Amino acid sequence: MTTLFVHNPLARHGGDDHEPVIGKLRTLGPVKVVSTAQDCCHEEIRNAAGQYERIVVAGGDGTVNFLLPDLLAASLPVGLIPLGTANDLAHSLDLPSASEEAAEVVLQNHTRRVDVGIANDAMFVNAAGIGLGPKLNRQLDREEKRLLGVFAYLKGILKVTRAPPVCRGSLALDGTTIRTKFSQLTVASGVYYGGGNRVLRDAELDDGQLSIVLIKPQARWQMFLNSFLLRFGLAGRFEHEQLQSYRASRLRVSTRRQLDVSADGELVTQTPVDFRIRPRALLCFAPRTTTTGSDNEHY
Repeated sequence: MTTLFVHNPLARHGGDDHEPVIGKLRTLGPVKVVSTAQDCCHEEIRNAAGQYERIVVAGGDGTVNFLLPDLLAASLPVGLIPLGTANDLAHSLDLPSASEEAAEVVLQNHTRRVDVGIANDAMFVNAAGIGLGPKLNRQLDREEKRLLGVFAYLKGILKVTRAPPVCRGSLALDGTTIRTKFSQLTVASGVYYGGGNRVLRDAELDDGQLSIVLIKPQARWQMFLNSFLLRFGLAGRFEHEQLQSYRASRLRVSTRRQLDVSADGELVTQTPVDFRIRPRALLCFAPRTTTTGSDNEHY
């Protein structure tokens, strides 16, 4: 076998016909197809080294998060066919949104390494959040995501900002401790999160740093205005009392009461939480024209 093709039937476009993509991959050799719904999926990926040359994942950010420990254990280059709602990792990698065009990227055989974030023992490729993020994840309905796409995030945000949480605690980052209160704390290893928001303008997939954005409690109209800064990664350029940003290699978040932590759209752990980076841990197929990274490589 040459390619292990793993698809998630529960992704937003998981029910699409995969044959055109698989047909393109077969130009590289035989393809074995498995589903994330199969019990053998994790073991098949973990034991892929020596049996396959590459793994191609058809799904969204949640699919990659679900398979991430297995993908790292396999140590093979990973292709991504974006079939989810937000597809932030695909966006960060500059992958085309059309499935067959994303498959062409795999055929080009051009790769780059990306950082992987860790929150306690949970891994993530985009971002983790405390506060509004987990509250939004609980609000999002799978059927709404299927029907509305990224607009489901907007609808959810309008709901959760009616009564934003007030979280009290401390941030310990690279030897400095900050005591604060916040409505949302975003900790990113990637570039995009939350349906296309850019964490910071200078964030890269392989910079070995956590990008941290802190949103303090504020009026709803202020949060609405700040959402435009967050959308385009301008939090670091237009900082003020209610919106602050940091860069660090490690971060520990302690809160007065235990709070949920989400990562890549999934609830994964609770505070206190230690964040860190595994630099350049995941090898991904990416276009030669990618602009979000500093170096590319051939596999």
